[in-house]
Amino acid sequence: MAVDGTSQIGVLPPADIDASFGDILDNLNMALSLHTEFAKGRWTFVIDPTYVDLQIDSAISSTIPQADVGLEITIWLVELWSSYEVTDHWELLGGLRWQSQTIGADGTVFNMPLDVEVADEDWTDFFVGVRASYELSEKWLFTARVDAVLERLGRKVH
Repeated sequence: MAVDGTSQIGVLPPADIDASFGDILDNLNMALSLHTEFAKGRWTFVIDPTYVDLQIDSAISSTIPQADVGLEITIWLVELWSSYEVTDHWELLGGLRWQSQTIGADGTVFNMPLDVEVADEDWTDFFVGVRASYELSEKWLFTARVDAVLERLGRKVH
């Protein structure tokens, strides 16, 4: 996971919001994930919710010297999909992925207090793909998955 983009608060100039995987680990408040699979015959049904809460202190101070602004980023990613085993190692799959991102900023800009919601977006993707599984040993299984988005439903900005 990484964050790469820009954001703007009011009339202030746009500020880069870039965080590598290491930065995210350093600023992680909480992350939860629960990948659950149910199988019957050649069919598999999956629910895979993931929640991430980040707190980035002094996020744009280097871009705007008169600002000491922190960001709170909340991300939800929930996948619901099913697959059908075509051969011993290959499955065809399809489903939907709902994503939600909320970004809040608080701190001071030019010595004035700031507490705003910068972004609140959610959208749903329908996807299809394939999954391959290979048993490496009795205790180890290698699984790889590739999917492509068929249609994106609404990018709802609140």
